[in-house]
Amino acid sequence: MNQQKQDRLDRARPWLARARKDYKGYEKVVGQAYLRGQKSLPDDPALAVYLLQQACEKTVKAVAIASGQFEDRQLVRDYSHNSLRLYVDIYLKLLDHPMVGPGLALIKSHLGEKGGKLHTKESAREELLRIKRNIATYVDRSPDTPDWLVEYATLTPEKMKPVLSVLLAISEKTSGSIYRLLGPSIRISSKEVEAYTENPGIDVLQRMLAPSFRSTAVVSPETLEVVANLFPTLGNASLAARLEQAMKDETTPRSAPTFMIGKRTSIEKSLRSCFAMGSLIMLTAFTFAHESWTRYPRSISDSGQTATRADLNCESYNETLGIVACLRDIGRLCQMTICDIDHALDVVADFFPSCAEGIEDRSPFPLE
Repeated sequence: MNQQKQDRLDRARPWLARARKDYKGYEKVVGQAYLRGQKSLPDDPALAVYLLQQACEKTVKAVAIASGQFEDRQLVRDYSHNSLRLYVDIYLKLLDHPMVGPGLALIKSHLGEKGGKLHTKESAREELLRIKRNIATYVDRSPDTPDWLVEYATLTPEKMKPVLSVLLAISEKTSGSIYRLLGPSIRISSKEVEAYTENPGIDVLQRMLAPSFRSTAVVSPETLEVVANLFPTLGNASLAARLEQAMKDETTPRSAPTFMIGKRTSIEKSLRSCFAMGSLIMLTAFTFAHESWTRYPRSISDSGQTATRADLNCESYNETLGIVACLRDIGRLCQMTICDIDHALDVVADFFPSCAEGIEDRSPFPLE
C-alpha cells in the first residue's frame, strides 16, 4: 500500500470509529426492549434520530477523506452537517472517472430495453446537480426550487418503509446468496485458461469458472459476457490477457488442474461494500435534515426566512414522522452500512486517484 493511500485511510478511520460510537449511543438511548420490538417508541425519539444522523454524517466524512478529494477542514467549514450535499459531491467526482461512461453504456446495452431508464453519465450528473440545488441552504437556494430540507425532514412512513424494506432485504440476503453460489475459494481450470486465451468464448469461460461455483449454480452466458467485457473497460486489458499473464506467474502451479485466484470472503466483502455505498446515500437522505430540529425545544429558521422553515422542534418527534416510525429499520440498516463501509474505504482510496492519473492496469476484483 502506498504511503499516500495509507495516510488518507489513517485520517478517515477515526471518523468511522466515531460513527460507530454514535451508533452505540443510539442503541443505549432506544434500549434493548425497543430494538427487540417490545416497545413501539423509544423514550427520547429526537435524541435517537440525532445520534443516527451523526453516525451517518461521520460515515460520509470518512468516505470523503478516504477519497483524497476533500480536506478535513473543508468538511467542517464548507459542508458542516449537510452530509447529503457532501455525498452528492462525492458522486459528482466519481462521474469524472474514465470508466464510468463506458461502464454505464456497457450495462445499458446488456439490459437492452430494460435499461431504458438507466442513467447515462450526463443524465446522472444532471440529476445530482438538481439534488444539490434543492438541498441548498435557505440563503443559497433560489426561490423556484423545492425546499428538500423540509421535505426530507417530514417524509411520511408510507414513503420511507418500502425503500427501507428493499435495502434491508438485499443487505441481509447478500451473504446467503454468495454462499449458495460460490465455494470457499475462487478457482479456475488451468486447462480451460489456456483454451480461453487462444479462443475467448463464453462457453469456454463458463467451463473455466465452473470449479468456483457450487454444482447447482448456473451462471447465464449474458452475465458472463458482461463480466468479460468489463475487464478492458476497467483496466485496459482483456480478460484473456489477464489470464495469460496469470499463467505466466511463477507462483502459479502449472501442474495443478485448477489454481486459486481469490476467496469467497473477499468477493463478499467487495459486494457488500459496494452495496453499503448505495445504502449510505439513502440513509444520508433520510437523516441529514434532522441535525438541528432534534436538538432545540423551539423551531429554528435559517437567516430569518420563515417562509421555508419546518415547524419542527425536538418535541415534534413522534410516530407521525417517517423518521420516527421507521427508526428501528433505519438503525438496522445504519449498523450494517457502517460495518461494511470499513472495507469500502480501501476501495474508495484506490478508486479516486485514477480520476486524475488515468486507469491503472489492475483487476477490478480483490484477489487474495
